[in-house]
Amino acid sequence: DDSDVNDVKRLYLIRSAINFFDFEDESIENFKSRLLKTVGSLLFLQTDVGKKFIQHLFTVDGDFADELHDALKAQLVNGEGSARSACAEIYVAIWKSAFGDSSE
Repeated sequence: DDSDVNDVKRLYLIRSAINFFDFEDESIENFKSRLLKTVGSLLFLQTDVGKKFIQHLFTVDGDFADELHDALKAQLVNGEGSARSACAEIYVAIWKSAFGDSSE
């Protein structure tokens, strides 16, 4: 559905606002839970902008990145082929971002 993809695009456009949340504060647990659900959503995993959004989430908070990693691992083990492939793409992009693109 185009409206769902547009929602993902809008969320991606405001991704930097997520950096202002205090991820140590218990009052945002519900918000963090919803962000973690993006990793299990085929809508996010099958769209470029959705994968970029998930990649951004890894930069927000170290402990939250650990939770995201656990959620992605679950997709690698239990997800369908396209979800596993998307997770691999996300990890490669994160690796390249952190350590530079060594393929050049």
